[in-house]
Amino acid sequence: MRKFNILVVALLASAALISPVQAGSAPTVNPVLNVAGGWSNFNFTLTPAAEHVFHEVTGRLLGVKYTPLAFATQVVAGTHYSFLAESQVVVPNAPEGVVVIHVFQPLGGGTPYITKITEVPPGY
Repeated sequence: MRKFNILVVALLASAALISPVQAGSAPTVNPVLNVAGGWSNFNFTLTPAAEHVFHEVTGRLLGVKYTPLAFATQVVAGTHYSFLAESQVVVPNAPEGVVVIHVFQPLGGGTPYITKITEVPPGY
């Protein structure tokens, strides 16, 4: 078990030492994020699938308009989506906010549903 712990610490340390991206080179992928059950990086260009899931779950909500800004995914027994979104209550002169909307899409094309919406306060 001790050897396993040392190996894990060494892998995490080496992941933190990834060299910065040089001009003209491709960015280095974070190996810690690309493990089974791990989260992807945030993507600021929504895929058609992510956009469909976002609009399907937020289209059922009333009182707040949500606009997606970015998303990340985690593949498990289905897909978890974490959407970074702009929010605005639908009343005149309402301030805009930022939220994280957590969604689960079951395997086999089941209906996606929101598991949590968290407000991101200023200065976070």
